[in-house]
Amino acid sequence: MTRRTLLSETWWQQATTIPDDDREIAKHYTLERSDLDLIMRQNKASNRLGLACVLATLRYPGRPLAEGEVLPPGVLRFLARQINVDHREIDHYFERPQTRREHLALLFDRMQIRPFAPSDIRVLTGWLTPAAQTLRQADKLADMVVEELRRRRILLPTRPALEAIIHVAIRRGIRIAHRALANGLSDDQRLELDKLLESREGTNLSVLAWARTPALAPAAANLDKIAERIRFLRSLNLPMTLMERIPAKVFDEFAAEGMRMSAQHLRDLSPERRHAVLAATALHLSRHLTDCAIDMFKKIMGVLARRADNRAAARVTRSVREVQKPLKDVSKVCHAIIEAKEKSEDISKAIERAIQWPAFTVSVAAVDR
Repeated sequence: MTRRTLLSETWWQQATTIPDDDREIAKHYTLERSDLDLIMRQNKASNRLGLACVLATLRYPGRPLAEGEVLPPGVLRFLARQINVDHREIDHYFERPQTRREHLALLFDRMQIRPFAPSDIRVLTGWLTPAAQTLRQADKLADMVVEELRRRRILLPTRPALEAIIHVAIRRGIRIAHRALANGLSDDQRLELDKLLESREGTNLSVLAWARTPALAPAAANLDKIAERIRFLRSLNLPMTLMERIPAKVFDEFAAEGMRMSAQHLRDLSPERRHAVLAATALHLSRHLTDCAIDMFKKIMGVLARRADNRAAARVTRSVREVQKPLKDVSKVCHAIIEAKEKSEDISKAIERAIQWPAFTVSVAAVDR
């Protein structure tokens, strides 16, 4: 089966194409004094320009100049100006194919560079594996490999070879993390984790599926069910120190796998990977459900507090309504007294005209309450 392409076409084109931007041309193809000394030893103008072109492509992007390959006009003119030759001299350079090969051999020796070898795949895979444990983006990993190749003075490999390095490094990084997590488990813990994939008694759900699908609506009954799941997960006695055995990002990836995969798919995994994924999932669920329980408790308390506030507000409203009429009665009597006093009338008669005495005493008692 053909392995899918890892590197984007955009990345590969950028990594292998000769730049045509003036700034990039100046950055990569400005010849040093030692370069000029070597180039100017060539007798023919065409050979001087050809050697400059071979040197340029070896330096960037890091590959030999192909037979008959003419560099973009901007690069060719830039190199030609530096060595004072006509850029059209390149037409004569390829008349003798042996010259290009001789120049390659000369520059390999002078620049201490060499072509990529099959043995480099193994070496660079080992070098890349630590980074591939946490970084899974092929283009970014490829950038790291290319930079390391230039540091080691090795030319760019073919695309399949570069993708093989990245592919193996990622797989190896994942396996190392699986092993690191699984090796932190006892035999009993592995057995208990495997039981997560069994059906829960009286249901068609696996224990894991039950644990990862609690009802989250804020209700006391649901809070009890979450607490039941937390107690069960903690009964597995998985040490929290397991999380320290691998990078946090990788741990989260394993937990996400366990939250997503069915029990059947998890059963089909290799034991080492299965136990690593289940351990990460159980620890993640324990923390996640604890957070859910706290959030739910806060919501329930909020509901209860709002209900209590509403009841208190209702009582205040009722109390205000109940005291409004007695207050009006007392106010009416007060106005009657004031009016009688101003007119020098009998106050008791004024009160009796305003309100019946028994009703007045009832209103005063209501206000006093």
